[in-house]
Amino acid sequence: MRNQDDQIKVVEAMAKREEMIGQIYTIFAKKFPEHKNFWTQIAKEEDEHARLLRTITINIMEGSLSLTEERFEKERLAYSMDYIQDRLASAENVEGNMTDALKIALDIEDSLVEKGFLKIFKGDAPRLKEILNSLILATEVHRERIRAILAKGKI
Repeated sequence: MRNQDDQIKVVEAMAKREEMIGQIYTIFAKKFPEHKNFWTQIAKEEDEHARLLRTITINIMEGSLSLTEERFEKERLAYSMDYIQDRLASAENVEGNMTDALKIALDIEDSLVEKGFLKIFKGDAPRLKEILNSLILATEVHRERIRAILAKGKI
């Protein structure tokens, strides 16, 4: 992907996706007040992920990194955005069932890892590696926290 403007648009779309995930978790915080702290915390973390992604645009403008063409497919990102939008609609319709909310959240977090969306960058910039490793680790932590609550079975 050679055009910096296109690359910046991709990073912005990825940041918006993180914000949409945060919106889903904010909805769950309102629907499940007994678990408000859990949902609010991971919603804030998603907003932080969006902020971190946006810092990557500086590196793109400086030319110290670029999107990996062979790893990036615009259609895949569009599908991901549609998928998250569908999950947002599902979140609005979850009524009184924390298990369903957790399953939606786990499905979202699993999809981020399994689809490898954070691996579309190339470059050796230490700050980039730090940001991406942080996002990957945070996603793994979210998965484990959600799984732990599901495993308790007392929701």
